[in-house]
Amino acid sequence: MRAQLSHRFIPFKFSGKGWYRRLGWSHKEFDRLQAEFYDTIFQRYVEKQGKQRWGEKTPLHTWHIDDMARLFPDSVFIAIVRHPGGSVASNMSRFNESLGRAKYHYLRYNHEIIRQAANYGERFAVMRYEDLVLKPEEFMRRLLDWLGEPWDPAVLAHHEVQGQRKGKMKVEGRSMRDDPIDVSRITKWTKTLGEREQAAIRQDLGPIGKVFGYSAEEPAEFAPLRPDGDLLINGIDANELIDRFPELDLRTQPPIPLTERPYNPRQVALAFVDVPEGDPAAEEGALNLSKAQQPMLQRTLVPIVRRLPPGARRRLSEAARRIEGRRIGEPRRIRVRR
Repeated sequence: MRAQLSHRFIPFKFSGKGWYRRLGWSHKEFDRLQAEFYDTIFQRYVEKQGKQRWGEKTPLHTWHIDDMARLFPDSVFIAIVRHPGGSVASNMSRFNESLGRAKYHYLRYNHEIIRQAANYGERFAVMRYEDLVLKPEEFMRRLLDWLGEPWDPAVLAHHEVQGQRKGKMKVEGRSMRDDPIDVSRITKWTKTLGEREQAAIRQDLGPIGKVFGYSAEEPAEFAPLRPDGDLLINGIDANELIDRFPELDLRTQPPIPLTERPYNPRQVALAFVDVPEGDPAAEEGALNLSKAQQPMLQRTLVPIVRRLPPGARRRLSEAARRIEGRRIGEPRRIRVRR
């Protein structure tokens, strides 16, 4: 979907937005072109696997749901949520994220998930990772029924089916394709995170966790997603949940990550940092510009900012102040390895 967005807004080009309209293509016509292009790419892969339906799993696409729904009107969406502690610990371990960034990641993504679920009604399903691990058959039967797909007991033998496929055994998440379901992962984070970190998670993410039935104090206890015990909630249920937690303002879209927005040169600038390939220490150091580089960057950017229209300068200043004042936030610069 980042590629799709870049097709519509040429990155870092002032006149790059909607360039195809100058050639006589409407937005709807361009939607059809893009949908056909990507469907063709995925469909050939599906046919090679002997399947009929394709799906795509990229968490970053949480921020592109509206575009996907528009390009593929018959598409449906499945969100799998997890206890705040488990998710934060996983991101800190897998991606070496700070506690603050991992917390903000969880808050922002899960806020957007429930907001979009409410927007898309029957097209959007939300389920819990813990229910999948603890009740795999009930979970998969419910999900396949919602998708309109027939039941197959092979879905309960993921480690056997995937273990026989060709290719690398280690996959996303540093797990092995032939690993069976591991129930211990549900509360593993309580042993890897310290009390200070767990207290911060309870304070900052406890409220959003309650939306999905999670307890900040008892990690292994989950309230039913629905009164009838159904493991799946849809947009109608999401609307009811949002109304139960008005203090969280879940109908307002949270800030979209910079990497998921059009690369508008009026809003985004790049700072290039030389990083030797394969040098972890240098890569880590590149996450923060040195004091010597910062003044140079300021001298480069200030003249550009001054040439912006007053309205753009004002919005840029407001955005900078919001970033500086954020209690739990994301990194403040986009960095590209040269």
